[in-house]
Amino acid sequence: MPEIIWGLIGISFAVLVAFLVPVLHQLRKTAKESELLIRRMNQQVDPLLQELTETASNCNVISGDVKYSVSRAAHLFNALGKVGDSVDSVHHVLRGNAFKIMINLASLLAGLRAATDTVKKSTSGKKEGESNGAL
Repeated sequence: MPEIIWGLIGISFAVLVAFLVPVLHQLRKTAKESELLIRRMNQQVDPLLQELTETASNCNVISGDVKYSVSRAAHLFNALGKVGDSVDSVHHVLRGNAFKIMINLASLLAGLRAATDTVKKSTSGKKEGESNGAL
């Protein structure tokens, strides 16, 4: 009976070895393929990482330029706002005083017209050689 047990153990071991040899061979091929794949990926990933680093650096430079330009534009818009406030103030002053200015201008023109009419009348009513004593 021990011979049968030893025989069964031997057959089981032979079956196990017969089963494991192809599995181990396939596992070895898979490991070799995985190693080749990882090498290829490393060769392709390194340039991609360098390009990504350059792109990130360029984005940082561009964002710095944009930030500087926006700050300059903010100063410009602030100055334009102050000019607009000044124009608005002048507009309100002129609009408030426009009526007074128009009255004063109309009075000045009426005075000039009256003066010219008076001068015309006094020169046309005079005879030649007569003097009324006015200088």
